[in-house]
Amino acid sequence: MSDLIQDEPRPMSDREVRQWCMFIHLGLFAGYAVPYGGLVVPVVLWQLKKDLSPEIDRHGRLVASAIVAFVFYSIAVFLLCMVFVGFLLLPVLAICAIAFPIIGGIKANDGQYWPYPLVPRLF
Repeated sequence: MSDLIQDEPRPMSDREVRQWCMFIHLGLFAGYAVPYGGLVVPVVLWQLKKDLSPEIDRHGRLVASAIVAFVFYSIAVFLLCMVFVGFLLLPVLAICAIAFPIIGGIKANDGQYWPYPLVPRLF
């Protein structure tokens, strides 16, 4: 019975760290399945695993900054739609919101860090 109780978590392999980093990036797509899932899932994954690896913490901070930036950009584009300029920016924002997490997830799975363009480091 004492074998089942662990005092310390086992160290994560490099492969597991890269996979969790990828899951954090791709967690942004959870919003397509569950309302607000894209906001909650990556942050929850980051908070659960950030103490196990500095790489996971680094990627989690990047994705959290991207969430804040995308929300801000979405509000700005919505307001600009009132003067018809936003309709030109809407497809650009949609493409970035799809492409950036995919590229970030692929790079994370390869063990690389890819800061999203146009996303300030807030965290």
